[in-house]
Amino acid sequence: MRELDGGSPSATSIVQAIVTLAHSLNLTVVAEGVETSSQMARLKALRCDVMQGYYLHRPAPAETVRGLLAASRAKGDNTSVPVQTPCEFAA
Repeated sequence: MRELDGGSPSATSIVQAIVTLAHSLNLTVVAEGVETSSQMARLKALRCDVMQGYYLHRPAPAETVRGLLAASRAKGDNTSVPVQTPCEFAA
């Protein structure tokens, strides 16, 4: 992600290719390791679907994340992805 901060043409091209490929396969694109507002802005411009990283929130226990998502939804923010428990992933 750091290379996106400097606007590296090769980094941008690689991310764009990955996003395009994933979307052509009807996949959701998740960017991990977003640490700055400029990285987030570049990823949004490249049509990345979901982002996670220290810029958005520090790691937290599942219950804390569920509370944050519930509070976000109560405010009318529907951009968050639902949290799944490990059992739901195994199904």
